[in-house]
Amino acid sequence: DYEAEAKARKAKADQAEARQKAYFAKRLKDFDELFQTLPRDVSDHSYLIKKFGTQLAPQAALSIDLRRGNDYLGDFVVYALHGQNGRITGYQRIYAEIPKGRDDDKDFIGKTKGAFAIVGDAEKITGRAYIAEGLANAITYYLTTGKPCFVALNAGNLEHVAPFVRREY
Repeated sequence: DYEAEAKARKAKADQAEARQKAYFAKRLKDFDELFQTLPRDVSDHSYLIKKFGTQLAPQAALSIDLRRGNDYLGDFVVYALHGQNGRITGYQRIYAEIPKGRDDDKDFIGKTKGAFAIVGDAEKITGRAYIAEGLANAITYYLTTGKPCFVALNAGNLEHVAPFVRREY
C-alpha cells in the first residue's frame, strides 16, 4: 500500500537524519575538547605569514583566540565560531597548504549558518559594528582601526550574521 510505503520511507529518512545529527554533535564535542588542548603559539604559522607578513603576523595572532593543530590534512590554525545564542557552534580550520583533493585551505566543523567570530574585544563595540567576510579581512580591519570586527565566514553567511549584529550591537 502506498501510504505504508511512504511512512516507511519517512521513518527511514528520519533515522538517517538523527544518525547524521548525532555524528555531527559528537564531532563538535570531540573537537571542543581537542581545541582546549591546542597551543596558542600561532604567530609563525604560514597562513598568518602569507596574509600579514612576518612583521604583522604576531599582532594578527593576538587579535583572536587562534590555536594551532596538525592532523592528517596538515598543519592548521583554528578558531571558534559562535552562534547567535552566544554558544560555540563550530570551528573553522585554515590549513597552511590546500590539502590534497580539496578546493581550498578551509574546513568547518559544526554549524556555520548564522555563526560568526569576533576579532578584537566585543565589549569595545560602540556605535557602528563592522562585519568582514573572512578572517583575514576582519583581522586587517582590526589591526588598521583598532575596532572589533565580526567574521561572517563567507558571503552567503552575511545575510544571516548582519541582522543579528544590527539587532544586538
